[in-house]
Amino acid sequence: MTPLVEPAKILAAGRRTTQFVLLVGLQILVGCAGSVPHSGQPSGAMEGVPRGLYAVTVHVRGIGPFCGSTTALMAAEPTAYGFRANSRPRAVGDLLGGLPGLFLNLVGDKRVPGGAFLHWHGPAPVAGQVTRSVFETPRADLHADFSSYDRPIELRPLNEERLFGLMTLEPADVRDFPKTDYRGLIDRIDAGLQTHLFDAAAYDEPGTRKFFRQLRKAGTKARDDAEFVMAWMVCSRHLKFSHCYVGRKLDMQFDEHLSEASAIAPIAPSREDAISVTGGNDIVTLRIRSFEGDSYDGIDEAFDEIVARNPRGLIIDLRDNPGGTYISGRVAAHLIDAEISMGVFFNREARSQVLKGELDDFPRVTSISS
Repeated sequence: MTPLVEPAKILAAGRRTTQFVLLVGLQILVGCAGSVPHSGQPSGAMEGVPRGLYAVTVHVRGIGPFCGSTTALMAAEPTAYGFRANSRPRAVGDLLGGLPGLFLNLVGDKRVPGGAFLHWHGPAPVAGQVTRSVFETPRADLHADFSSYDRPIELRPLNEERLFGLMTLEPADVRDFPKTDYRGLIDRIDAGLQTHLFDAAAYDEPGTRKFFRQLRKAGTKARDDAEFVMAWMVCSRHLKFSHCYVGRKLDMQFDEHLSEASAIAPIAPSREDAISVTGGNDIVTLRIRSFEGDSYDGIDEAFDEIVARNPRGLIIDLRDNPGGTYISGRVAAHLIDAEISMGVFFNREARSQVLKGELDDFPRVTSISS
């Protein structure tokens, strides 16, 4: 016979359930209380104190997370000391998904207050003056020098005066986002990775399959390109290989400004500036300022031009080249007539073995002369 549950115990259990639900609701409210909500926001104002919804695009040269031109929706409101703005509250938890995402949205994380991974705050702008505000990201905090809405905002590291990047603002309507077909983008990334991954077996690893499953799920929740890049960073922790980034190309109208003003990497030159061939038919100089981005094809085009000139000698100028990816091997491939070893490549799991000097089991890459 099934034992009966006493009414008093049922009531006690009901009160505990109610208390739990109230606690969860309170945690959610507290977590979002410090963030500016996106729902119901008008399009951003383009004068006075920032308020409303903006499409904020950060322009950074180089290769890596959030390089190129990355757009995020950010809501702003006036405060007693000026203004504050943030990307979508609870977005990080939504992108993370599952119990970890729920926990992050409930409890919070000091790196992403309110589940918003971008925060911007500072004093009220003053017409005709540069106002220094702070732009916070999970990886770095930057000074944002704001002079007017119709001019790019200059981003600089907190303890340096070098230019790191630029930021532009446009009024936005939440109904216009997302503007990118992230599902189709993930399909193209999948096909590209399957074709170009240096270790074909790594594509079939469980971690790679898990990466794409989670990315496809997170891609349905991303509201803007910055959220998609964040989803990429969250999901890519399962990959067994590194140096796998996603981002939009840098808007070329900002490339020259960044190239002239920046004195140090991670800001890298565009392909047009990175590779050049100068000199006559006697001695030719190949100038390579970067081994990043899409300079792979640029190197091939440069050597096609050099071969067509048939010079007596070639100078390869690598001054101020900060390095980059394995594209440097492409240069060597044009200069050798036999296969040579390019060294050892290893994944994240093998790091401990590398530090111990245990290199025997690593895949080796050979450069083949073209």
